[in-house]
Amino acid sequence: MPPEVGSELAMLLGGVVAGVLALSRLIIGQQRALVDQFVRFVETSSRHLDESQKEVASAIRALSEGTRENTTLLRHLAEQLGVRFRREESDPWP
Repeated sequence: MPPEVGSELAMLLGGVVAGVLALSRLIIGQQRALVDQFVRFVETSSRHLDESQKEVASAIRALSEGTRENTTLLRHLAEQLGVRFRREESDPWP
């Protein structure tokens, strides 16, 4: 094989290898950007979920306190009116 053909093959092979390496770097960079974007999405979703959970927990506490207060007021009113209710054993309120 003549020396020119060997050097041309080496240059061609070098160009192919360089192209493959450049393409690999580009693909890895795109994958990293995609993973970073996904991680940001998951973190943001998690924060929103935590905030929503806190709001729901607060609303449930307020509802529970309001229900307890209303039950107490209704019992006092019933006592003043002389109304008697049959107490169920499953009644959670004393």
